[in-house]
Amino acid sequence: FVIETKHYGGTVRGDNERYWSVTYSNGSVYSFYNPAKQNKTHVDAVIGCLRGKNVAVESVVVFSKSGCDLIISCDEAKVMNVHYFETFMLEQSRLKKKTIDGEEVYNILKSRDLSNNREALAMHKRIVEKHSR
Repeated sequence: FVIETKHYGGTVRGDNERYWSVTYSNGSVYSFYNPAKQNKTHVDAVIGCLRGKNVAVESVVVFSKSGCDLIISCDEAKVMNVHYFETFMLEQSRLKKKTIDGEEVYNILKSRDLSNNREALAMHKRIVEKHSR
């Protein structure tokens, strides 16, 4: 699983379109880039790193703020409130058989960690900004 987290309160509405919105209790509305689309970039990167391995990679978007109501119709990712996340992961662990060594996956992904590479981080920021326009 590649998990994207968002910390919005209020009511979040979204579908497969480019932007979603959150409506706060005071009536103000904020538009933000579809986190399922944002996470697709991350999923594609993980799939690229694990090329040749028999690994299913799924996109999950979790809204972490308590009291966040979700009105979502999106088939690009599993979207849920943090209160359901633990139940979801427990269900997944019961449904799916382990087909790859988790330590192997970790080592492959860790070897491609660019979090300390300023040039790579700047490129990532440019790509995110380009896609969010």
